[in-house]
Amino acid sequence: MEFVRNPIDRLISGYMHLCYYGYTENDHYCFGCNKNFTCFVNMLEKRLWQIINNEPSPFKIGKELGYSYHFYPQTWHCDYYKNQHIYTYIKYDSSDKDSFTKNIAKALKKSNISNDTITFITKKIYEIRTQHVTISKNATTSYKNILYNNPLLLQKICSIYYYDFIKFGFDLPKECKN
Repeated sequence: MEFVRNPIDRLISGYMHLCYYGYTENDHYCFGCNKNFTCFVNMLEKRLWQIINNEPSPFKIGKELGYSYHFYPQTWHCDYYKNQHIYTYIKYDSSDKDSFTKNIAKALKKSNISNDTITFITKKIYEIRTQHVTISKNATTSYKNILYNNPLLLQKICSIYYYDFIKFGFDLPKECKN
């Protein structure tokens, strides 16, 4: 079972958590872009192309490599192209826990997991809240607006995550369909 998320929501959430707010008070990860989202997306694209082209690792040892992985397309995870047929993919949308929970319960039941265990897991989904939740914060809305008001930046993100949109059945923003 693998949980997948709308690529734009995932990017913005990760950016807010790791770059805007910082992993810790003194540990901000932004490719050296401070809080400049356009710079961040441009550097992300550059680094992903370096990986695709097998260029020497652009990453420092340690944290930067781990943080960068957070922004890789989801189709780069878990040997997706080799193993896609063995996974059940469940879409995660932080604004729709009901659908998410129902889909998890259905997948667990299909895997012959006991009803008690399924009940325990579904209750925990509602009880536990992520410490770094970003969706409800004003700054998150501001950065989403920056993105959706910049057609070139949005096109770049759609290009980076194109196969995530397609393979996992997420709608491409209308600005990216031409």
